[in-house]
Amino acid sequence: MASFNNYVGILLGMGNPLLDISSLVDDEFLTKSDVKLNYVILAEEKHLPM
Repeated sequence: MASFNNYVGILLGMGNPLLDISSLVDDEFLTKSDVKLNYVILAEEKHLPM
């Protein structure tokens, strides 16, 4: 088995942070917010009022 005692650790993370939001809303809210049911979206400026 390899020994990791001689390594100095560096952790680098890159990418978009993920945030899952679950909420009960009506179809009017989805249409107004330009969000599709069960889709993944990247938040944009148009989503700020939510």
